Amino acid sequence: MTTADRVLTAVALYVAAAAVAGHRQGPTVCPYRLLTGNPCSACGLTRSIGRAARLDVRAARSAHPAGPTFAAAVTMLAIVRAGRLLRYRFALKPSRPPTGLAARVTAGR
Repeated sequence: MTTADRVLTAVALYVAAAAVAGHRQGPTVCPYRLLTGNPCSACGLTRSIGRAARLDVRAARSAHPAGPTFAAAVTMLAIVRAGRLLRYRFALKPSRPPTGLAARVTAGR
């Protein structure tokens, strides 16, 4: 598993957790907010992604403006990566090289 796959897996798990628990008003776990009392730039992002996963874009935007965009980008990235993985995993490989007309067509003649 490459580093990009690990990062994508971690982000996908974050989005899935946000989708499951994003509608609840859970405890504040932001260390910056706990120490200073002020919200950080990412406060509300988990709730926003959870609401975006439920397709409630208006509520997602109110929780954090970047949440729906982030959720859409991660979803698109996951779909592209899954498509590439499936394409390479199930690619049909010829058992022997083509001959005759097939060889001429694939060679560009």
